[in-house]
Amino acid sequence: MLGARRSVVHQARDLVAFCAKDLAYILRWPVVGHLTGASAQHYAVPPNPRGPVLVLLPGVLETWQFMRPLADFLFEHGYRVRTVPYLGHNAGPIREMAVYTGRFLEEQDLDDVVIVAHSKGGLIGKYVMAHTAAGDRVRAMVTVNAPFSGSSLAHVIRMRIVRHFHPRHPTISGLNRSTAVNARITSICSTYDPLIRDHESMDGATNVSLDAIGHFGILTDDRLQAAILTVASGGHLVDGARI
Repeated sequence: MLGARRSVVHQARDLVAFCAKDLAYILRWPVVGHLTGASAQHYAVPPNPRGPVLVLLPGVLETWQFMRPLADFLFEHGYRVRTVPYLGHNAGPIREMAVYTGRFLEEQDLDDVVIVAHSKGGLIGKYVMAHTAAGDRVRAMVTVNAPFSGSSLAHVIRMRIVRHFHPRHPTISGLNRSTAVNARITSICSTYDPLIRDHESMDGATNVSLDAIGHFGILTDDRLQAAILTVASGGHLVDGARI
């Protein structure tokens, strides 16, 4: 009994620590971007470019600055990293954001694209792949804590911006039926995500569990970054793997 109680206490401490890490991440990266004045264009032309173009798609209410750790990491490894200017804080409907993302790929004539998406960005990316003319330009997509099955929090948080994540929202339902593109998707999820608590495996996709807690902080995780490099370089992860 005492051992079980200690285990619960330790789990609670771990959860608090990782939630604190998420909060620190949220507070840090927009400030860093503002202070450094880093331009998205900087990441488009690395000194020795290699491989495909990597397009970053952030989550809801996130600018591309939220994914700066990944942008820095991938740029340092020689990859051309692009962002979609129109997304801004990514507050618009999933379909609208996807249409503009597809248009961006076409206007920039980007092919052999690998999308790297966080949270809502994964829904946008899948919509691009499944329902826009630019879908064939995307070779693969790696998603991080993407709510492909929606989120039960949409039942609780009565905000228009969250409504699109309701499990029965037409966009979520439609994307779940669009299984033809799943083979090109690697979905990586935290073992516990306080915001997306109902992650489900996608049939036909590569589903990977990252042994960590949190929704944002894992974007700096070495294991996640290594997994993204594997897919970007043309490799594959094992479906059902835990890293």
